[in-house]
Amino acid sequence: MIGRADQLALIQRALTADAEGHLPIAVLSGPGGYGKTTLATEAAHRMRADYPDGQLYAHLSGSQLPPASAGDVLARFLTFIGISEMPATVDAKAEVFRAAVAGKRLLIVLDDAATTAQVVPLLPGEPGCAVIVTSRNPMPGLGGGHIMLGPLDQDEAGELIRNRVGVDRNGTPGVLKRLIKLCGGMPLALDLACARLATHRHWDLPYLVGRLADIDQRLSVLSVDGRDVRTCFELGYQLLSPGGRALMRAIGNLGVGETSAWTAAALADSTVGEVTPLLDELAAAHLLTVTGT
Repeated sequence: MIGRADQLALIQRALTADAEGHLPIAVLSGPGGYGKTTLATEAAHRMRADYPDGQLYAHLSGSQLPPASAGDVLARFLTFIGISEMPATVDAKAEVFRAAVAGKRLLIVLDDAATTAQVVPLLPGEPGCAVIVTSRNPMPGLGGGHIMLGPLDQDEAGELIRNRVGVDRNGTPGVLKRLIKLCGGMPLALDLACARLATHRHWDLPYLVGRLADIDQRLSVLSVDGRDVRTCFELGYQLLSPGGRALMRAIGNLGVGETSAWTAAALADSTVGEVTPLLDELAAAHLLTVTGT
């Protein structure tokens, strides 16, 4: 895995720290396309020796509507660990699951969670187990270690590009820096840009950067074999409230890199007090980044 060494260490620390008998949990949050799933599975792979009774994985479809139900996920877990008689209710399934894993050392990865309420029934009661949760939402209701993923830094992004395409291709340090900036340090965007180079041998880095610099082409360039950056933003946008969507459109149409609460209030024909919860909603969805107060 390229980069994220500090975050891997934080996950390991969260899952191995003495929590006085409490279940160790690591929560990875951040925007779509920033490598939460990759990081969680890499951490689980590296720590598998610490959990000899195995690992359980569930995709909770939190960035889709509707997300997976806790009852369905518990049914899959129970089937996997050999429970044939399936209880009817979510609470009953959770009780059977916790009883079945008592005394075991399992690592459970709950990927793309929607809410804390969706996650809680899936948690074992055994402190010898551990859980990694990934979500676009911060999940403040869950205990444990909280790790928010941001963009790759310059060195990490450069390493990713070198790993994918070997570089050169007439790429000066300035061109590489421009490529990383145009991709926002987003791992998915950088990976797709490199895929374009790998499959378009007649392209060089300056040409790719030129295509990305055109705002009307950027999202089309960052789309390869069904993987694209546009989907990450669409999924986040669809989960917003109607007011959040309207404010996001207004800020986007303004065409500026930064905005203030006062400006957002004017765009929404509202007051700062009324627009602040919407700004908080956009920040929680990682469609805005708070740069100051």
